[in-house]
Amino acid sequence: MKGNESSHGHGGNSHLVLTAQLYKAIATMQHIDEVFLWLAQALVYTFDIEIAQCWAFQENYNNQRFIQLRYMAKKSYPLPVADNQMAALVEQLQNTNNSILQTEVERLFPPYQAKLLTRYGLGYCAGYFHRNPALFLPVPQGLTDQAIPAALNITILLFSRRSHPEHVLASINLICERVIQVAGSRGFFLPAEPILARRLQESAVQSSGPLAKLNIARLIPHRLEDDTLLKSSSPFASIAPISDKLARRLYSAIDGNKSIGELQSSLHMDMKEFSHSLNFLLSQRRVQLFEPGGQPIDTSWFLQT
Repeated sequence: MKGNESSHGHGGNSHLVLTAQLYKAIATMQHIDEVFLWLAQALVYTFDIEIAQCWAFQENYNNQRFIQLRYMAKKSYPLPVADNQMAALVEQLQNTNNSILQTEVERLFPPYQAKLLTRYGLGYCAGYFHRNPALFLPVPQGLTDQAIPAALNITILLFSRRSHPEHVLASINLICERVIQVAGSRGFFLPAEPILARRLQESAVQSSGPLAKLNIARLIPHRLEDDTLLKSSSPFASIAPISDKLARRLYSAIDGNKSIGELQSSLHMDMKEFSHSLNFLLSQRRVQLFEPGGQPIDTSWFLQT
């Protein structure tokens, strides 16, 4: 792919040119990784970027969640920092939402790594972040026997020799957003609900309980008050705090409207973490599960022993 405009020229209009190229190129693509590769190359050759990386969260069959480098495009030389160091940086940057963050590498990396980057002329780093718990990211090509789809959560890191003006950053943000939108409209992402439903259903079937006949992802947790505490002789009696950190996160998110599938997606918990938290709350009589129509479910069989 050849560059269209210099980032210090008419970069503010580059997203329009790239959008036209995207619609033409995506017609022949078969996998989201092809889209990521196209995007990385487009950013490098259009916006005076030296290196562009696309990172995404991934899960494996042991319900472990990790960050993986999906694709990288570069002008002439590799990034002089190990992948595990970059993965740690991506995790730190996940608090930034859907925007370009540009800063000097000295403010992102430890001194030794920052010095190494500047020696290669990579003095600035910008990042684009996108999350959508309603969609899942297909596994990388060739890794279907090692990984399973994970909730859409990507980070694009851009390394350059010099800082970019605001209008260029705005163009980069626009083309990244457009790529995600077009990829979604072409079916390159997977809907979250059936995936979560299948995983929860498999868990229930393995337990051979009556809940296996239900669509577990659609069940709605409700908070419960402890009757024994409410009937205490002290009018100031309060419910003991929830000791488990993950269970506290889940309990705080329960509002009586969100389903199990929606809660698991919005909290970005892997299946092992979510099942542990739900079981903890059920065992402590903090929550009750209801069918979408309002019928309570007997989940005593579901509790871990």
